[in-house]
Amino acid sequence: MLRYLTLASPALASAASTPPPPFCRTTPSDASWPTPPEWSTLNATISGSLIRTVPVASSCWPSTNTTFTSPLSCQEVNDNWSNGTWHSQQPESIDYQLYANNSCLPDEVGSWSEKQGCTIGGLPQYIVNATEEVDVATAMKWAVERNVRIVVKGTGHDLNGRYVFLGLDMWMRGS
Repeated sequence: MLRYLTLASPALASAASTPPPPFCRTTPSDASWPTPPEWSTLNATISGSLIRTVPVASSCWPSTNTTFTSPLSCQEVNDNWSNGTWHSQQPESIDYQLYANNSCLPDEVGSWSEKQGCTIGGLPQYIVNATEEVDVATAMKWAVERNVRIVVKGTGHDLNGRYVFLGLDMWMRGS
């Protein structure tokens, strides 16, 4: 018996010292990303409070943007772009666009580039307009079951950019 333990001990030691593989959440480019019907089902179970992200500055890209239709005018976006309070009132907007790879900037911003175009970039794919506790709980359970990253967006600041990601955003406004 001792002989077998001696032979097995190097393998056991190696297995014990091997770190577990990294854990990653699913992203929109993964085959396991929820399908449009799954997102629609979630929306139906949370009182229709699911928002598909549309970059707020997409209205500034009418000639090259065929994917998004922002309800905000380009002029309104340009006028308010440097206002953090305005960004906090838009579910799909963030103060520091750098964290979303400057993926859809309005045309009057100094770092705007026509070559860059308008994409979702690092913004969340969907947003729960969280006004009811039960809707938050339901959406979080749904996301966990599908391995979708969840982040909470409040009206405060996060200078580290942790509120930007590809996944599901819980927009908490204290409603």
